[in-house]
Amino acid sequence: MNWSRAVAVTAAGLMLCGCATAASTAGAAPSTGASAHRTASTTAGSPATTRGKPDLILNGETDARPGQLVHMMLYGVSRAQGGDAVTAQSPALSGPLRLRWEGDHYWALATLKMTDKPGWYPLTVAVHGRTVAHDRIQVVRSERPSFTLPASWDVTRPGEPVWMGFDDLYPGERGTDFTVRSAALSGPVRLVHDATMDFYNPRAFSARPELKPVLADGTYTFELYGPHGRRIAEKRLKVRASRPGDRDYLGKAYGPEFYDPD
Repeated sequence: MNWSRAVAVTAAGLMLCGCATAASTAGAAPSTGASAHRTASTTAGSPATTRGKPDLILNGETDARPGQLVHMMLYGVSRAQGGDAVTAQSPALSGPLRLRWEGDHYWALATLKMTDKPGWYPLTVAVHGRTVAHDRIQVVRSERPSFTLPASWDVTRPGEPVWMGFDDLYPGERGTDFTVRSAALSGPVRLVHDATMDFYNPRAFSARPELKPVLADGTYTFELYGPHGRRIAEKRLKVRASRPGDRDYLGKAYGPEFYDPD
């Protein structure tokens, strides 16, 4: 299976910016700011299981924007009992979704409809057409595309790495070819989707290039270009070398106190 889906489920509340880098577990996904909880079925007449009532675990189901992914796992139903007839259904999804067996549980990744309105949507999981577990998905309002540079309390130094990201999870947005250009960079930098950092947002793109090691003090413009060379947005970043009195000032970079004579 895809490596991104094999990252272990972590505790709720870890951050999108999402930085989930847990160890691997089959069929699990990182929890980057989304809750992970279990919902045991109380449906009468559910198929008997060897481990009691089925146990449904969701990730990414709270504060989810239209177009985001929701990861679901169903424990307590064996492969022999479920076969290929374990399905999830919700008004937040475009239609029924089949859960796949892996290891010791069933799992699926669901994509929320871009047309979903803010609110809570019921989710049910059925085995051979009989409901065995249920939960809810919270959908929030879509956000306009945004280009982000780090918000520094002071300034950025020449040679420092700079994180930059573009989030265009919004109805109607397309394409994956996004590039940032600036005189402060050694060349154009392509933003790519990081499935570990931004597991639940399929349209988040980022990069972490280093600024040129030698830059004149000043404010530099960073321009974001999309497919076909179209300029989408721009941001400014203040760059200044350290000076006497700055905490990171190391003095003049010459002399025997800085370099081994050999």
